[in-house]
Amino acid sequence: MYCLSKSYYFKRLDSQNNNKEGEFLDLCTSSLKRKKFFEIGFGYNEFNCSNLVKKKYSGYLVDGDKKNCLPISILNKIHKLNLKIHNIFLTKDNIREVIPKNLGGIFSIDIDGNDFWILKEVLNCNTNFEIIIVEYNSSFKDRCVSIPYQKNFERHKAHKSGWYHGASLNAFIKLLNSHNYHLIKTIAGVNAFFVHKDNFEKLSFKNLKFEDAYEECVLRNQWSKTDANHQYRTIEHLPLIEV
Repeated sequence: MYCLSKSYYFKRLDSQNNNKEGEFLDLCTSSLKRKKFFEIGFGYNEFNCSNLVKKKYSGYLVDGDKKNCLPISILNKIHKLNLKIHNIFLTKDNIREVIPKNLGGIFSIDIDGNDFWILKEVLNCNTNFEIIIVEYNSSFKDRCVSIPYQKNFERHKAHKSGWYHGASLNAFIKLLNSHNYHLIKTIAGVNAFFVHKDNFEKLSFKNLKFEDAYEECVLRNQWSKTDANHQYRTIEHLPLIEV
């Protein structure tokens, strides 16, 4: 059951990890040229750019699950939240139809699957984003790998643990460095923040290397009572691509 009251919703509107992502973005947004965002993969009251909705940024929210899209679509219509919401399962074939070529501001992706390959397509058509947020798979440790592209990938069908998905932090560093983005922050072993070089000097953050930034996933380790070494050993027989 969803409550469509704007005040009720805004009180509960957070990012992951007790809103640490949203709070960190608040430190970065003063340097943005464009008050816009594009987020792929979100929940009704949990997504990285949630604080920006409260600040009346214009944004795009994309998710393949209708249950995630419907309530915020209704809120958007009733309360004029300045959002465009797309219920679509993104692939390498359709991403360019969805993402505006000249859109700047913030880009975020968390789809627990083809994240690396979708981001690669995005960067091939749009490098105007000033800040990019990705969810990395800490279970891949220091390897520079991604799962192979699979059009209809579902993590729990791929392996019952749910640990086989996405790409490693090193894979994202390599990809985004090649497009002039610098790593500035990781949070809870889940999300990594990158800033374009043209925007980097405006912010007082260091350009981090893997060794400075890598964290194991706090929540994954807690609920599974394991660590990244155990997690990797569990899925290392599954196909991975060095990128």
